[in-house]
Amino acid sequence: MGKKTAKRLTRKQRKVQKLREVATYWTPFKKMEIPEEHMGIPGSQIAHELWVNSRYHVFVRFIKHPDVGELTHLSIKHNDKSCPRDWRELQRIKNELCGDEREALEIYPAESRLVDMSNQFHLWVMPAGKLIPFGFFDGRLVTDTPAPNGKQRAFDQETELTEDRINRGELALQKQI
Repeated sequence: MGKKTAKRLTRKQRKVQKLREVATYWTPFKKMEIPEEHMGIPGSQIAHELWVNSRYHVFVRFIKHPDVGELTHLSIKHNDKSCPRDWRELQRIKNELCGDEREALEIYPAESRLVDMSNQFHLWVMPAGKLIPFGFFDGRLVTDTPAPNGKQRAFDQETELTEDRINRGELALQKQI
């Protein structure tokens, strides 16, 4: 029988592993200087601000639109450059950087307008007080109990619990009253 040898991690693999360990918790965003290498990238727009926390880098641009007003463009990248997709985290980024009561869109453009240069997500945030004219208008409903034939992951006890979150049993009782 041969001797088992431990696989050594490369420097890059160790760095990614360390980032993932740190990223298990959420830290507040801090405004940072925009690095020189992010200036003038072909196909990109110049960012006005850069915000960084333990999980994400968010480049912020302010865009004046003649019909809508001042939009805020959030360009969101995971620190380890992977491609995680977590709706609650994108919602939290929007809330922390732009405000709880501002609405945002993610656009799936025509192929002729597609920009896909890295593992990055883009949110287009409406001006304060302007609602997107479609979506849900029946008020807030947040539950940790899945809908029939659905699945809902548990809320993070420290960061995602809110007093108005209800379970499906409470919701059924409210509808009977």
